[in-house]
Amino acid sequence: MQVHLYPRSVLLCFLLLATWQWTVNQPVGCAQFFDPSGKVANPTFTPQVSGLYSFTLAVWDAYGAKCPVPWTQTVTVKEAVP
Repeated sequence: MQVHLYPRSVLLCFLLLATWQWTVNQPVGCAQFFDPSGKVANPTFTPQVSGLYSFTLAVWDAYGAKCPVPWTQTVTVKEAVP
């Protein structure tokens, strides 16, 4: 199973988004990364174990101003595919 990340609400912060930075708080035993990276607008993520995954996105505009409110979403994975 893949998690596809599409944070529509963060688009209200700035019109000219230039930098994206995704982070994830993962359950113990998981060391998965974003595909292709955590620095793209819409990465995918493949959970390795069951549990709670908390995704956070920070964005900056073309002038280097950071959106003051990061986008955060928690996903519960009931069965991860190894």
